[in-house]
Amino acid sequence: MVHATAMLLQGVIVLVLLEPAREPWVATCVLGGFGLVAAAVARGWSRWATIPHTLDMVVGMLTLGNLGMLLGWWADNGFTPLHDGGCEACVEAVQSGTGAPWMWVGMLLFGNAAMVRLGRRPLPRGTDHVLAMWTGGNLGMVGGMIAGGWCAAQVATDSVSVAATLGFAGMTVGMVSGMLVGTRLTEWFISAVRVAIRFPWWIARAEAVPSTRRPEEVIR
Repeated sequence: MVHATAMLLQGVIVLVLLEPAREPWVATCVLGGFGLVAAAVARGWSRWATIPHTLDMVVGMLTLGNLGMLLGWWADNGFTPLHDGGCEACVEAVQSGTGAPWMWVGMLLFGNAAMVRLGRRPLPRGTDHVLAMWTGGNLGMVGGMIAGGWCAAQVATDSVSVAATLGFAGMTVGMVSGMLVGTRLTEWFISAVRVAIRFPWWIARAEAVPSTRRPEEVIR
C-alpha cells in the first residue's frame, strides 16, 4: 500500500507543479496513468516473494525515492508551480555549491527509508553490500540525478511541461543508474582494499612454510 500510494501521489505532485496539466482531460490521464502503474507495481511486487534485491531497491527508488524528489522539487520552487522551464536552477545550485536543494534531500530521505523498511526481502547482512549501498550508492544517486538533470536541461524548449517531463525522466534514470553503479563500484573497492591489506600476510606465510622437496628436486 505504501509503494502504491507513493506512486499515485507522484501524479498529484505533477499536477501541483505543472499548471498546464490541470486541464480536466490531461489531469485525468496523468492520475489514471500513475494509478495504473501504482497498481501494477504494487501487485507484482507483493506477489514476487523472491524478487532480487537489486530490483527491490529499484522499486523503492521509483516509488518513494521519486516521491521525495518531486516533493523536494516543489519545495525548491517555493511551493509554487514551475515557471523556469524545469530543473536547470536546481542543478546549477548544486554544481555551484550554493546549497543542497530539497529535491536531493527528499530523494535521499525517502529513498533510504524505502530501502531500510520497505524491502520485499531483508537486506543481505554480513556482506559489503549494505555499507556500499549507504556510501557509494547514495553518492551515485546524487551524482546521477545531477547528470540526468543536466542532460535534460540541454534540450531547448519553451514548454514548461516538456522541460519538466524531460527533467523528471532524466533525473529518475540518473538516480537509479547512479545508485546501482555507485553501489557496485564501492563493493569492488572495498573488496580490493581487503585483498590489499591481507596480501602481505599471505606472502609472509608462504615464505615461512619450509619446502618438503629434496634439494636435488629443487635444482631440477
